[in-house]
Amino acid sequence: MSRWINAEIRAWIECVHCGRIDKPSAPIRIPEELAFAAVERVCMSCERCQGHATMYLQRALAQLH
Repeated sequence: MSRWINAEIRAWIECVHCGRIDKPSAPIRIPEELAFAAVERVCMSCERCQGHATMYLQRALAQLH
């Protein structure tokens, strides 16, 4: 049976023109087998200026076992 680990999802947008736009983070619980930090990124349009931007989603662990 899997144990669950506390983690947090952090998100922000990096825009060429507007700079970094931080988004609210969210606490989550993940199975122990997924207990590693990870960062994903996707291209998108900036919500402020509609220019080229990248959104980052980071899984940060609250505790390591």
